[in-house]
Amino acid sequence: MGVEIEAKMRVDDLSAIEAKVRDLGGTRIGDLTETDTFFDTDDRQFTNSDQALRLRVETDNDSGETTAILTYKSKQAGGQLKKRIEIETPVANANSCRKLFEAIGYHQAFTYQKRRRRWRYTAGGKSCHVELDTIPYLGDHVEIEGPDDETVMHVREQLGLADAPLIATSYASMLMDHLIAAGDDSTKVMLPR
Repeated sequence: MGVEIEAKMRVDDLSAIEAKVRDLGGTRIGDLTETDTFFDTDDRQFTNSDQALRLRVETDNDSGETTAILTYKSKQAGGQLKKRIEIETPVANANSCRKLFEAIGYHQAFTYQKRRRRWRYTAGGKSCHVELDTIPYLGDHVEIEGPDDETVMHVREQLGLADAPLIATSYASMLMDHLIAAGDDSTKVMLPR
């Protein structure tokens, strides 16, 4: 069990941020398409309590290989950065996992896809992930996830994002809010082909 500590910001030029990470000595880990499916009860037990039960299927855009990861996220703690308990485990068969959840009363509440370019960057001897994300309807975002607030904020500053407003809301929540505002009752948002 770990604690996820991250800074999330909307950006206008993702390629400029990627160039900056590369110039600072970051290492590209992957170019992924992530399909996130959230499960909930009929009375929205997780959604109403700011928790999440997510099945993520990652497809490596270079090799075509897929992996599945099951994640539980607790309610967010207070503070400037987004912090919450995160428990993750690999899943051998995503379809069986979906069927298992349906059988015990958790339905697929919402699914969305994003493109993620993942980088590792070390600052002050501490490693961070820098995620460069493109999400339908929401545009481009950067997530910096690291071991502590100071490291995350230091990397944010090094990337020239110190003045970019921090976003505490999850992509899934932002997408659902967008769809509700647009009068769209979709429960699935996929990347354009």
